[in-house]
Amino acid sequence: MSTVNLEDARRVIAAAEKKATEIGQPMNIAVVDSGGNLVAHVRQDGAWIGSVNISINKAWTSKAFDISTKDLGDNSQPTQQFFGIQNTNGGKVAIFAGGIPLVRDGVVVGAVGVSGGSGEQDQTVADQADRHALELESLLAILRSPRLDDSSARTSAIETAAAALVRLRTAADEQSRSILEPVVGAFARLRSDLRPLERFGSLEIQFVEPPSTGRALPSEVAHAGRAIVRNTILGLVDGGDAHRVRVQWDCDGLNLLVSIRDDGRGDLTVHDESLRPITERVASLDGVLSVDATPGWGSSVEVRIPLDPPSDAEPLVNGVTLTLREQDVLRLVTAGGGRSGPARVLS
Repeated sequence: MSTVNLEDARRVIAAAEKKATEIGQPMNIAVVDSGGNLVAHVRQDGAWIGSVNISINKAWTSKAFDISTKDLGDNSQPTQQFFGIQNTNGGKVAIFAGGIPLVRDGVVVGAVGVSGGSGEQDQTVADQADRHALELESLLAILRSPRLDDSSARTSAIETAAAALVRLRTAADEQSRSILEPVVGAFARLRSDLRPLERFGSLEIQFVEPPSTGRALPSEVAHAGRAIVRNTILGLVDGGDAHRVRVQWDCDGLNLLVSIRDDGRGDLTVHDESLRPITERVASLDGVLSVDATPGWGSSVEVRIPLDPPSDAEPLVNGVTLTLREQDVLRLVTAGGGRSGPARVLS
């Protein structure tokens, strides 16, 4: 493969979207080919419109100079060899993190550019997209190789897939642990998410901000906290009996504490069907959800989520965990039959 095609770009973007969703940060993701031409671009729901061109420029820059934009930026500081390079090429050169070359067989065949979060978040998503693309291309090369019979290809694919999934999962875990959101910033994003509902709906929402000194939240916890509040409030809106809701976040150093109180009928219980997805989400993070209701006065939903929740993925004998999708990949390559089936599915 001498250049990235649309099929390749879609796989890269899918991996990047998955990582962006995991860290709770909507992103713009662009892929260019070996000539720097745009092959595909995705703007996730909620991603900044202003980052559309930035993501494309990051991808173009990374391919134009065959270097990550982060490394180019490090070498573009005053006294460094590329100082001022951002002023060339009509201002298209991006010198901040988020652009990474896509390399196959030692040749740069394109690049991916990501924009929409902090520099660290952009780089994390781009890194993960590149890793997934590389590992998948290696696996497909084995399954399609004319030099291997079905048995040899299956054995090689199993070994390659298992090693790749361990590497990808380990990298993902390390990245997730390294990405933190200040509790005040995470709460501000929640307010932004609910602003249209507050502005144009019939529900009055009161926000009680957490203290600015609270411990920063792991991205998974911050994302879960926002999702829990959003889903709870949407359930109240569908019910139609509440007019005011009070949302409060706090952090005791060990847990994210979420409190949601309404002025509805006061007949909500922890077994209510509207709370089932929320209860399952809280349980998956080893958290606790409780409901207190007073007829005629409203209901209160209290949630406690540990800041360091355990992984719920299936463990391997060496302690490495795999997600359900990763387990599916292993099952595909270990199944009997020819290699064309797994190759088609993984493509």
